[in-house]
Amino acid sequence: MYTSVWGTIEYELKQIFTAIGITDIKLLMLGKFQGALEKFKTGTSVQSTYSSSVLSLLPTELNNRFNNPTNLKIELLNDIRETRNASGHSGQTKTKQEAIDYIDKVNDFLAKWISEMK
Repeated sequence: MYTSVWGTIEYELKQIFTAIGITDIKLLMLGKFQGALEKFKTGTSVQSTYSSSVLSLLPTELNNRFNNPTNLKIELLNDIRETRNASGHSGQTKTKQEAIDYIDKVNDFLAKWISEMK
């Protein structure tokens, strides 16, 4: 379950980063997507990000795709990514409530993403 809903987010993020020239499969990493978007929105990042030259292309791409990209719920990505990553490890059994919380965060992220699309 965690992987399938994350796949939707991953697909959307890959569309943006391939459009600004990230084509090396080693660079199409979820943490880097998160880091670049955090850097765009807040000026800081929890995750490592891309070079300044790549980051300079991101605002234009986001403004081409979204009405107001600063309204995107980028702050949810860290929790979503960490929960998704933890689900792949044995001994990381999730409760029903944890699964519901995860789905709520993903839905919240995607709802804002979709509503801001041009």
